[in-house]
Amino acid sequence: MEYIEQPSTTQVTINTQRWHIKRYGRGKTAYLGLHGWAGSHKTFEPFVQQYLPPDSTFFAVDMPGYGKSTFAKNTPTTIYNLAKSLAVIIERLCAMYNIPVITVVGYCAGAELVLFLAEHLGDRVERYVLLEAFTYVPGYWSFLGQTSCGNCVYRFLFENGCGQWLMSRFVAQADPNTSMRDWFSQLDGDTTFLWLQMLTDKGYMNTDRLMVLKTVLESKKIDITFGTNSFSDIKHSAYLFAAVFPNVRLHEIESGHYPLIENAIVIADILFSL
Repeated sequence: MEYIEQPSTTQVTINTQRWHIKRYGRGKTAYLGLHGWAGSHKTFEPFVQQYLPPDSTFFAVDMPGYGKSTFAKNTPTTIYNLAKSLAVIIERLCAMYNIPVITVVGYCAGAELVLFLAEHLGDRVERYVLLEAFTYVPGYWSFLGQTSCGNCVYRFLFENGCGQWLMSRFVAQADPNTSMRDWFSQLDGDTTFLWLQMLTDKGYMNTDRLMVLKTVLESKKIDITFGTNSFSDIKHSAYLFAAVFPNVRLHEIESGHYPLIENAIVIADILFSL
C-alpha cells in the first residue's frame, strides 16, 4: 500500500510558541506521532506514506525547535510544561477535525513525553504505542545532559562529524547504513542539548513516574516495542513498564534503535492491525 494524497499543514500557537503539524489522510481512525530527540515530522513521513490505511488520519508533530516549530530558547521550560501544551494541541486537532478518540504514537524521546502527556488527556486517547521508550534516565544520558563535562562530550559526539560517525556505529547495530550524521547535521546543537537537559532531569523523569500514571493508564491499550539490537536500557524499560501495567503488550522486533526504518512492516502491523 502506498499513500499518495498530499499532506496538509496545521500550525497551532501556544504562549508565543508555534507548533507545526503535518496531517496525512482524512479518515476517522486517528493517530498522532511524536518523534525522537533527533527527528521531526519526517521521522514518520516515509512510514506513513507507505503504510497508512485509507480510513485513517496521521498527525506528525514537529516538537519545539525541530522542523518548522519554534522554540524560545531563552524562556525556561520543562518537559512537563511542554506536555501540557501538547495536550491542548491534541484537543484542538480533535475538535478541528471532529475526531472523538485518538491513538498516540511516541518514538524514543517522544515516547518519554507520553509519560507526562497521558494524565492530561483522559478518555481522548484510547491507545498508546511506545517505540523504543526509556522509562528512566540511564547514567550515560544523565552524564551528558546534567554535568559540565558531559556538555563537552555531548558537543563532540553530536556536533562533530567524527563523533557522529562513532555514535552511528554504536547505535545503528541492526543497520550499519543508518547515519546519525545525516540526522544531527540538520539540527541546531543548542536546541538538541536543551532537550537533552529536559529529558534527563531526574526531578521529572524517573521510575516513580510509572506509579503516578498507574490509575491513568491501567484502562488503556498500550503497546511497547523494542529492538533485539537496541539499547539494553530500552529493553529493561519495556519490562519495567509491563511489570507495573498488566495491560501492556510487549513486542520484541528484529531491529536496532530505528524500527521505523529497519523493520517498518512489523511496526505497521502492530500499529494498524492490532
